[in-house]
Amino acid sequence: MKVQENEIAPAGPAGGIDLTFVDKAVEEIGRRPEAVIPLLQAIQSHYRYLPREALERVCEITEITPASIVGVSTFYTQFRHQPVGKHVIQICHGTACHVKHSPLIDEAFKNHLGIKEGKTPIPRGSSRSRRWLAWAAARWLPSWRSAA
Repeated sequence: MKVQENEIAPAGPAGGIDLTFVDKAVEEIGRRPEAVIPLLQAIQSHYRYLPREALERVCEITEITPASIVGVSTFYTQFRHQPVGKHVIQICHGTACHVKHSPLIDEAFKNHLGIKEGKTPIPRGSSRSRRWLAWAAARWLPSWRSAA
């Protein structure tokens, strides 16, 4: 079964990607529908995002449906369907952080690092900005975090 093109990121670079990791992950984690989250986490950890070819391979060799993959991977914000740079900077945009001027901090990060929203693919070694919610973390100032 193929995952619909409009539901996730376009295919990887010409020549595709090496799917050996996907086969090994399925062997270790499992083929049943309940393995969908651990498989997506493993694939993203390996490729740094969820390549379409890898998701299609999961559907080919497991009992996991394309609908399940799309539903889970678009519901949870931890999953990425686009390649990311070396660093992901997350700025809280929850109500408390917003009141403490998180949009200004977000804009300052983007200006300083030259980040353009929605620009893909991300050049290797670059940074990307992402919104997130830091529950009850903005007592004094907005929260932000950087992950490699």
